[in-house]
Amino acid sequence: MKRQLGILAGMAALAAILFFRPGEKAGNAAPSVCPGTRPVPPVKLSHSPPHRNADAARLPAVEPEDPALLHLRELTEAVVQTDPDKIESAWEALVNSFAMTDIPRILNQLINTKDGSLVELRQLLVRRWAAADPASAAAWAIRLSDPAVQKGALEQVAVVWFQNNSAEAVAWAERLPAGEGKTAVIVNLGYELARVKPAEALRLAGILPPGKERDAMVVHGVSQWAATDPAAAACWAVQIPDENLRHQVLADVCTAWAGRNPSGAASFAVNYLPPGAEQDRAVVSIIQRWAQTAPAAAAMWVEQLPAAPAQTAAMQNLVAVWTEQNPDAAAAWLRGLPSGALRDEGIAVFAQMTAPLCFQYAQAWASSIEDAARRALCEEAIRRVSMP
Repeated sequence: MKRQLGILAGMAALAAILFFRPGEKAGNAAPSVCPGTRPVPPVKLSHSPPHRNADAARLPAVEPEDPALLHLRELTEAVVQTDPDKIESAWEALVNSFAMTDIPRILNQLINTKDGSLVELRQLLVRRWAAADPASAAAWAIRLSDPAVQKGALEQVAVVWFQNNSAEAVAWAERLPAGEGKTAVIVNLGYELARVKPAEALRLAGILPPGKERDAMVVHGVSQWAATDPAAAACWAVQIPDENLRHQVLADVCTAWAGRNPSGAASFAVNYLPPGAEQDRAVVSIIQRWAQTAPAAAAMWVEQLPAAPAQTAAMQNLVAVWTEQNPDAAAAWLRGLPSGALRDEGIAVFAQMTAPLCFQYAQAWASSIEDAARRALCEEAIRRVSMP
């Protein structure tokens, strides 16, 4: 490994030489974009040799590759060929082998590259620059004309800047001109902020234009918030003007809330979510968690739900979880239920859950289902389950 890193360092030094004027000392070099230093012209390319015949004259002239870029490619290819277990340290050694003052010039050589290893080098150099001087790295990135390259560079700056000073990074992101680059930066910072300051992340989400990225960031931010303060997250979520997004977010809040207070989450789901797919999803999530710790309390709540798909789904999940934990207790509760569709649905689930253990026992339960059509479906299901 030492030999490989020595080769990389030597090649890096060779590449760095190409960025200086003839006669210029490497130790006195300075980047062309840094204030207070003299500009350094790009390396000149040699011209194509004279054409030898008329046929050759008709072919387009091919300029030789920039020697600096060629050596950078050689450096990165050497890293790529490193042992996979050591490639991360090899990249680190290569990036750190360049003088900090040379990084802007090297990045300018790499602006238009599509080569995978050189793109990786470009990203890592941007990160190193941003760690030392995020404002200068950000200023360089925002001047890039290629939207894709600019977006990638801004993302690298944002990640590093946020790690070192989150407040400065957020303030910078908000000042960026509108466009794909700003959207990418806001999204990156928003997901980072959501872990520690979800309310701030949601404020940032409000800067984004309407679309999938904004909605996904809102859902994530509220879910993170609900994990620690579900009531506050719920109060924020009920004010979302977009109805579809609001219902989706509220359902996620209920799911997170169920882990801390299933009773409160259940009441919130019924009162603030209209009947439909999102309410059904929330109710099922709540019951699955509630039944793990207090199935009898969850059962009482299910009984009080209005007859609707949400109640049916809740019953199915409650009986499934309760039967796995304590089939005798689940059976006792089912026996005490009043006749009707809810009891029939619970018995059908219980019969199918117990059929693999004892077909006759499950069959006896299935025969007690009052609705003939539902009974026939259950009997067929337990026969399939019991077949070898």
